[in-house]
Amino acid sequence: MKTNLPKSAKFLIAIVAQLAIAFGLITSNAFILARGTEVLLPIEPFDPRDPLRGDYAVLSYEISNIKKDFFPDEGASLKRNDSVYVSLAKKGDYWVAESASVKKPEQGLFIRGNIDYLYSWGAGIAVEYGIEEYFIPEGTGAALERKMRAQRAFAKVMVDKNGKAILKDIVFE
Repeated sequence: MKTNLPKSAKFLIAIVAQLAIAFGLITSNAFILARGTEVLLPIEPFDPRDPLRGDYAVLSYEISNIKKDFFPDEGASLKRNDSVYVSLAKKGDYWVAESASVKKPEQGLFIRGNIDYLYSWGAGIAVEYGIEEYFIPEGTGAALERKMRAQRAFAKVMVDKNGKAILKDIVFE
């Protein structure tokens, strides 16, 4: 189908569409940061450096490994990339996994993730939430790694009513 729009108008429409998408993503994340519920999640760090991307920490959470029995009726049918909802319960100052489901919970605080893989022995499920990477100032990765190994570390995460999470900060006990 041919259009009668000049090339400059088509170019302008393409630019405006890209800007609208970027603005939508930024606005969505800002809304979660402003209106979401703040939770502290216990973390376990990995290697904090990548020669191509600089210093960052790849974070693994206690809620990153979910037992299959947390999924009472769905455990047998789960597969890679399925969306899951992990209900959170407060334990002192931080939050832990209480239950999980492929269905969005009707109430309570929960976080949405995707199954990364199922353990071959069948007892657990690795879940990613999109909050696993934390970029840090160049040259500070080794110091952060030492600090995380010496002190208990927590991720300060904002979670919205749909379970979308944004990593806000790392704090230490």
